Amino acid sequence: MYRGEDVRLQGAQDLGEGAGPEIPHGCHLTRDNWRQRLARLGEATAPLLELTATAVTEYQALSDSLLVVEPPAYPTREQLAARYLARCGRPLTPGELRDALARRGHIVSAAQLKRDMLAHRAFVRAPGDLWTIGRPVLRRQT
Repeated sequence: MYRGEDVRLQGAQDLGEGAGPEIPHGCHLTRDNWRQRLARLGEATAPLLELTATAVTEYQALSDSLLVVEPPAYPTREQLAARYLARCGRPLTPGELRDALARRGHIVSAAQLKRDMLAHRAFVRAPGDLWTIGRPVLRRQT
């Protein structure tokens, strides 16, 4: 059985074998020692660099094979109308919706809004050419 000190000394000796010349405590590495150690470090990192290059190449091939679908940079007319109607909280005519969107910098004709709303199932038409988004919510009376 080893005592604690003996184990530490044995481990230190094991690590020291083949690690190059011993450096006494307080001494600095010479220029030649630095060059040798850096050369060994370069040799040791070469396989890692090869693995990294292979992984990057594989990643690039996989990335290139993906089809990227990006959303439009600007919201569609239907999205603009739906967002405004959802936040507004009351049904609007296409003309009122056109005016509200124009105040926010979105120029769309009332006829175009009406065509878009007729073509999309999310818009609900109420009597009097009033439009809202989704089905009406029934409010409970308190």
